[in-house]
Amino acid sequence: MEEKKELRGRIKKILEEKVLHERASSVGLSLEKLSYNCAMNVMKLNEYNSFDVLFAYMAMNTELDVQIIIKDFLARNKTVALPRMLGTDDNGAGIMDFYTMPHDLYSENRYLVKGRWGILEPISSLQAFEMKENTSILVLVPGLAFSYSKGRVGHGKGYYDLFLQRLKKEALNKNSIVKLVGICYDEQLLFDELPMEKHDVFMDVVVSPSKIIR
Repeated sequence: MEEKKELRGRIKKILEEKVLHERASSVGLSLEKLSYNCAMNVMKLNEYNSFDVLFAYMAMNTELDVQIIIKDFLARNKTVALPRMLGTDDNGAGIMDFYTMPHDLYSENRYLVKGRWGILEPISSLQAFEMKENTSILVLVPGLAFSYSKGRVGHGKGYYDLFLQRLKKEALNKNSIVKLVGICYDEQLLFDELPMEKHDVFMDVVVSPSKIIR
């Protein structure tokens, strides 16, 4: 099985070529359609409507867009939180937290700014999400590669792995539920298994435009 470094390089090349191809195609809306199909698959999850809180993300160029799901949660007056990068720890691992977004997120153009790598993230004056007792949280997790055993390989900085470990521990202490849903293109769902290390976090479900892996 490929080592993570070689795997990341191969997947990045596949994604870059896919995005360039889709943007150059006569279809024009194919990337948007793939994001739409993936969002519809997330909404098909039996427990989808039972979640109180959505942890989502603002997509990079090579990631599927999940704003349909964000807008759905906001429309139903539920809580939406987005990630903000906060630097690295003493070991060089990435630190991030999720910040609660106002319900007028899409009517006001002042709650998001470009952060590292040009990704939109919450402004620093917003409040970090605070988990309450008996909260149910749906977490949409991007990544570079996913497996049919629901493993995930990220970009290598450890932001999500470190945060998700902390989130799951906090949920256990507060009698809360956290559902991790990996979001990916079909081309990112590659193997039965991936090279996982002890700090890596498995997903509960992996969703692509054409597949739902439970």
